[in-house]
Amino acid sequence: MASTPKKGAKKSKAQPRRAVAKKSQPKQAQTVQSLRRELAVALEQQAATSEILVVIASSPTDVQPVLDTVAENAARVCGASDSLIYRIDEDVLRLAAHFGPLAWMNESMPCNRGSVTGRAIVDRQTIHIHDLGAEPDTEFPVGKVLQQRFGQRTVLATPLLREGIPIGAIAIRRMEVRPFSDKQISLLKTFADQAVIAIENVRLFQELTQKSAELETSSSELRETLEQQTATSEILGVIASSPTDIQPVLDTIAASAARICGADDA
Repeated sequence: MASTPKKGAKKSKAQPRRAVAKKSQPKQAQTVQSLRRELAVALEQQAATSEILVVIASSPTDVQPVLDTVAENAARVCGASDSLIYRIDEDVLRLAAHFGPLAWMNESMPCNRGSVTGRAIVDRQTIHIHDLGAEPDTEFPVGKVLQQRFGQRTVLATPLLREGIPIGAIAIRRMEVRPFSDKQISLLKTFADQAVIAIENVRLFQELTQKSAELETSSSELRETLEQQTATSEILGVIASSPTDIQPVLDTIAASAARICGADDA
């Protein structure tokens, strides 16, 4: 009779342990799923960065393929409806690349604080508007007109800065009110830096090519000048050595003229 309660007591101690184990299993599963999602996002970000770097390396003279790739990856990795890259052309912004199914204009925009993208450039900092539709018309006069025309709600824009000087901006949009996360904001800044690197690489390559061409032209002109001086000196030497006979002088002049002018004879 006394042993029965002891067995029951053992069972009562074991049951809570099993209950705790069962409760912890869903939490562990959630943790594993969360880690897997984070890993997948990190791998996607690395793949996007690698893809852009490959395009930069393979396109030293043409920035357009790089900007197209940056726009595509920015929209995809940041979970945006689309992505736009603008470059400054005097006092206006011109669309340099666009990725996504959303309609957008090809005409230029004024480079001022009247739009989200323009403000990011003027202020030289990232601008994140959670709901452009809820902003007063006076806050973003240009942006509000575009919002009513195309319907975008959440907008994130960051400037393209070269040594602190803005040369353009990249913006991503969502058609619904859904603010971007801190990680997505940081990612967009990374994409902006890569776009600047590509633009700067092409600019430097073009400058180097131009300077090389100018140097080649200068070298060619210098060679021609030296050759002309040599020919003149040679003729003067023949004149000095042949004061009574003009024929050697004429022969030397003819030979020098043909050589310097690239003629078959003279």
